[in-house]
Amino acid sequence: MKTIEQLKQEVAATKLPQETKELFYKVLDTADISTLSEKDQLRYESDLKNYMDTMSCIEFATIKGREEGLAEGHEKGLAEGHEKGLAEGLAEGTAKGLAEGISQGIEQEKNAIAKSMKANGIAIATISICTGLTVAEIEAL
Repeated sequence: MKTIEQLKQEVAATKLPQETKELFYKVLDTADISTLSEKDQLRYESDLKNYMDTMSCIEFATIKGREEGLAEGHEKGLAEGHEKGLAEGLAEGTAKGLAEGISQGIEQEKNAIAKSMKANGIAIATISICTGLTVAEIEAL
């Protein structure tokens, strides 16, 4: 049979909240089981074991619930981050694609205008000034 002091040490080693530990200490201080009959001592030990088992289950459920909550929060955060990143990436990609498309369209139009001007006999130097193309670019058309 364990002594009161041994039981107090076991309670101290648990991860129970301090107020629960204090309750155990109070019960242990008031319950001097050595003065009980053998039948009452066995009942006391059984009740104490049941109580400790219940407290262990509560502690386990609390830890398990915290772990599950953290995992769920982590998944939700990842999903929200992915969604936000996807939206930002799409917006950035659209803006870049639009800018590149406009730039390519301007270059194509410059080339078309320069080609037309060249075909109409306008001086290459004048075409270069009007379109911003180099002389080499105009000659290559």
